[in-house]
Amino acid sequence: MTEDMRLERLAAQCAEAVGHPYLREVRIGQLEDFRTRYTMRVAFNTVLIVGVPDRFTDEETLNMVRTHRRYVVNRLRPKPVVPSYEEGDDIYLFGKEYKVVRTGDNYALVGEQRIECGKDVKKFLSDVLYTHGKTFLSDYTRSMAAVCHVKCPSVALSNAKSYWGCCRREHSGFMIFYRMWACLLPERLLRYLTVHELCHIKHHNHGCAFWASVRRVLPDYEESNKLLGDYAAEDFCTLFNRFW
Repeated sequence: MTEDMRLERLAAQCAEAVGHPYLREVRIGQLEDFRTRYTMRVAFNTVLIVGVPDRFTDEETLNMVRTHRRYVVNRLRPKPVVPSYEEGDDIYLFGKEYKVVRTGDNYALVGEQRIECGKDVKKFLSDVLYTHGKTFLSDYTRSMAAVCHVKCPSVALSNAKSYWGCCRREHSGFMIFYRMWACLLPERLLRYLTVHELCHIKHHNHGCAFWASVRRVLPDYEESNKLLGDYAAEDFCTLFNRFW
């Protein structure tokens, strides 16, 4: 049996172990870092990606998937939230909604205004975020800080794969770290994300006082919190294959 055949059989066994209709594909690869035991994540809400070191047997890999089945199932959705950025897709950029249209070999984003993208929408968006993303997130955070009645913290970009934002206390004061992909969230979810992190300036945990402060600004925050859970930051990393 060839290596490709072995991995194909193992992937089929892992898919059977999860046993969920929303799981479309299982990908298994080997890790080069000997210090890492294994990695597991769900990409595009439908694809299970497993990384294991050479020393792992097929049975150990299969048992690992069985052990973490609940983690996998909780992250599966009937369809990916992340768009493909092809013709006809509804997408968001800096909180505004656009539709991807195609004219010949070129693409454009059509919404309140028309934005020409050239031949590759993803490359265009990647370049725009790299150039203007931090400025947008800083300005947006400043505007929401006034609503939350807190001093505006510094804003930085993070290369973390899993979370959307993180508020930390640094020597110079509070700082919010965002994933660049936050610029591609619907405005409603971006607003919730920003308010969530700003409320951590006063409340450093997720206790009752923290959620009460979020509710004062966003009375319907619970629905936004649930919707944001359908967007996985690592899905955007996989799609764009570019990190900051």
